[in-house]
Amino acid sequence: MRVIVHLTLDGKEEYRLEGNAPIFDSHIVPWLGDIGFWLDEWKYAGKGGYNHKFPAFIPWGSALFMERLQ
Repeated sequence: MRVIVHLTLDGKEEYRLEGNAPIFDSHIVPWLGDIGFWLDEWKYAGKGGYNHKFPAFIPWGSALFMERLQ
């Protein structure tokens, strides 16, 4: 599923990352689903540029909320 994740890493500044979150496409939840999830092919939302090819781990404690993209 393609999502925008609003997150904070320091409790002060909010970041928005847009990427694929495969965990939400599957009925099988890996054990990391308990503490967070991975984004693939992500970029900073609202900014130009290329998608990052390496995965980014998003801890649930840092995710403020998510938006599903169509």
